[in-house]
Amino acid sequence: MSHIYNMYDGDARCTDPKVESKCFESRVTSRITRCSALSLRTLVDQRLPPNIIDFCDRQECNIKCYEDAVSLCSMKDQYVELDPVAVKVSYRVSCDKKEELKTAVAECTIRNMTCSADFQDLQTEANKLLQHTNNTAYRQALCRATSKFLECLDYVVAGNCTNEMATLMKDIMTVAFSYAKCGPQDHAYFSKYGGDTKCVTSGSWKSMISILLFGMTALLLVRL
Repeated sequence: MSHIYNMYDGDARCTDPKVESKCFESRVTSRITRCSALSLRTLVDQRLPPNIIDFCDRQECNIKCYEDAVSLCSMKDQYVELDPVAVKVSYRVSCDKKEELKTAVAECTIRNMTCSADFQDLQTEANKLLQHTNNTAYRQALCRATSKFLECLDYVVAGNCTNEMATLMKDIMTVAFSYAKCGPQDHAYFSKYGGDTKCVTSGSWKSMISILLFGMTALLLVRL
């Protein structure tokens, strides 16, 4: 056996593999917190930052900030909900229709409250898969939960909530939850508002308000 020892003996040489840390959860979250984020809650309570007027004045750069924060990681299965296109389109629609949306959020209520509760339960179950690094199963579970939620979601047309307001709410929610990893983004708003981001900065540009995003899901469900 001496020839085997002679062939394979010698000092062990181990090169530490380079760890790609840009998509560690803490790194992604840290980048996102530098961006200003809009939610339905901030539309209802204008005392909360960011004020929608200020946000929309810097809309494209707010979008660019988010895109830069998630661009390297958004297509990984563990970050399904950080879809930059869904965020971009929902932000642009919100700013384009901010007056109608402010009224709609205040006046329209979800028809079936169990839609939101069921979704959050299914999302919790999906997150357990993510914790066990079963990313593909997580994506599949989250996409099923999202699809079920949008099929169930509807708004009551009553009182001061008109058909147009209810439709706007449904459309906004549909766009926000239309993740690229879950299927085609074929809502009409994606064609209308999905163009390239155009952010123009200047020397007087101030740092954006830092708001912790817990994912678009958590932010948009606050009112439900």
